[in-house]
Amino acid sequence: MTKDVIDKKIFVIFVVLNIFFALIYLSLAFIDWTLILGHLTGFLVIVYFSMTNYFAFKKVMQRQKNSSDKKVEKKILIFIFTIISITTLLLVTLFFSANILYAKMKNIEISFFKPINFITFITPSIIFVISSLLAIVKKNKNINQIQN
Repeated sequence: MTKDVIDKKIFVIFVVLNIFFALIYLSLAFIDWTLILGHLTGFLVIVYFSMTNYFAFKKVMQRQKNSSDKKVEKKILIFIFTIISITTLLLVTLFFSANILYAKMKNIEISFFKPINFITFITPSIIFVISSLLAIVKKNKNINQIQN
């Protein structure tokens, strides 16, 4: 199951594309440094969310093989997923708060709330979703070829 869930090719593509976009944002950092900061924060949030979910699901699946009470395991899994989602939301909130507080303390206008900075923040998530969808389509295509 682990081989199906975590495909190393997906993460290699994910990291390479994120480095590519980070270099683009870094080249524009002299105009607005929040571009690169938004991208790095988005990258860290998606990596944190995916890795903690992976380890939580892996741990529960290992325990589920040994356990006879599967309903309790599902409730624990839902609880763990909820906690991870809340901590991810707290990380995003911390980034927004730090950005706003810095702008207020330095009396400068940070353009984080312009659309381009939201795009830099969600770029890693979009890259992850697209690469995952492409891997799923490729896997289903290979399965269909094997069955025929």
